[in-house]
Amino acid sequence: MTVLKLDYDGAKLPPVEMRAQALCAVLYVRVTLIHYARTRRGWHVVICLARRISAPQIVAVQAIMGSDPMRELFNLARVRSLPRQHPCMRRDDNWNVLYSEHHRRIAF
Repeated sequence: MTVLKLDYDGAKLPPVEMRAQALCAVLYVRVTLIHYARTRRGWHVVICLARRISAPQIVAVQAIMGSDPMRELFNLARVRSLPRQHPCMRRDDNWNVLYSEHHRRIAF
């Protein structure tokens, strides 16, 4: 099983279910659950897939589904720093986190 964690800013939720249907058609996966949670700044959406996909594919799918671009950029950096092993063997998904709040600011 794979868990997609999407973060959307703003009051309006994008068409998640329509995008999930397209995802199923392209990746040949089945969605088993979609959970919506309202946050202070927008929405968190968790989508469970019936089949495992690799960590880099998770980041790509989350970005394509419209999740916060900066969040997915940081996820990509975390995935790239994971130990070099077969992508399907990456069982630990601590790199893919939805935060309820941030305790620090990132300066650019």
